[in-house]
Amino acid sequence: MSVLSLKYTHNKPSFFEPCSLIISKKRANLIKYYNRNSILTFILSYLFNYLIFIDHTFFYFIAI
Repeated sequence: MSVLSLKYTHNKPSFFEPCSLIISKKRANLIKYYNRNSILTFILSYLFNYLIFIDHTFFYFIAI
């Protein structure tokens, strides 16, 4: 294992942070815009959670 992969194993690379922040902001705006009890909001928030999960795991694999 190289020093680079050790550096990014536990922390996401900082230059990918904006991707997650943008997705989180969009999800927060959706929850504000739609009614909290709406099934559409639930589905969309689940989708954004899934995108964040892919974002994190994908870049972990790149780092290793």
